[in-house]
Amino acid sequence: MARFRCDDLIGFSQAILESLGAPTQEAGLVARLLVDANLSGHDSHGIVQIPGYLEAYAEGLIAPGARFTREWETPATALLDGQWGFGHRLAHAAVELAIEKASLCGISAVGARHCFHIGHLGGYVRLAAEAGMVGMMAVNDGGGGQRVVPYGGIAGRLSTNPLAIGLPSGAAAPFVLDISTSVVAEGQVRLKRLREACMPLGWMIDTLGRATTEPEDFFRQTGNLLPLGRDAGYKGYGLAIAVEVLAGILAGAGYARVPVPPYNNGLFIVVVDIAHFLPLEEFTAEVQDLISYVKSCPRQPGVAEILYPGEQAARTCQRRLREGIEVDSGTWSRLQTIAQERGIRVPERA
Repeated sequence: MARFRCDDLIGFSQAILESLGAPTQEAGLVARLLVDANLSGHDSHGIVQIPGYLEAYAEGLIAPGARFTREWETPATALLDGQWGFGHRLAHAAVELAIEKASLCGISAVGARHCFHIGHLGGYVRLAAEAGMVGMMAVNDGGGGQRVVPYGGIAGRLSTNPLAIGLPSGAAAPFVLDISTSVVAEGQVRLKRLREACMPLGWMIDTLGRATTEPEDFFRQTGNLLPLGRDAGYKGYGLAIAVEVLAGILAGAGYARVPVPPYNNGLFIVVVDIAHFLPLEEFTAEVQDLISYVKSCPRQPGVAEILYPGEQAARTCQRRLREGIEVDSGTWSRLQTIAQERGIRVPERA
């Protein structure tokens, strides 16, 4: 794999997005959030997504520069409509609004709808953690993207419906939990396909309910992902329905049904200002104490260290800032072709 400097990838990605007509500030924000996913080790939600965004733009599914609207608002709540703009911009604005409202009211809830893919959720809840708050976020596909089977089923009925929680930890990195309610996110299957690798058993079943390790089954519509939990998949399945209700019904983005609705990220965000409950220093001291206790647990053979959610991503970020971000050959080949077609300079390798 080739390695590239963080700033070079941001500038490169921004140039591609600007070529679609995105304003400079918007293109820069989306590019930064995409590369942030790569820095954190979430390559499935990083610049690998850009070719798909260009395809979505060509199909009229993304309106660069669209101005989102506030459908209704109270001191502690709001509902935003993205007007089919870039999801990263809407999600970032929604979280910032939720932080602002929580600082006044102690707790806030913001829903958002009608936008394209918002990317890596961890980057958004981390904003709340950095503001000394707890951030919780649930996202569905507005009822589209039904590629996850319900527990015990063999046909797609739900999307990957991710959720994330971020909070200040008092340790080197904030606590950031970012998970799909399926065994893996769809982007992980796409990465396996690009790298011409098989998936592990337990990710997906075919339309007859048989296990498959072939990523192409997903893209041929002959396979669907399993819910998080494998033998205890009812847990991921239950979480997926909860996300569908919060982001799809409560935020008004749409929910899974027939006929399958068009793809549209729905967001439901809750932010809690810790200072309205106890001093932030006391909170982080106790969270740090909890983390230290958990990390002191005797380890299984072969386990070097017990990590808390967000710790590995923070370490990956620091390493990639030093050494460069790895980009697989399949993704880089597609991006080079796009750049050549649009007269965009390709960055040098780190």
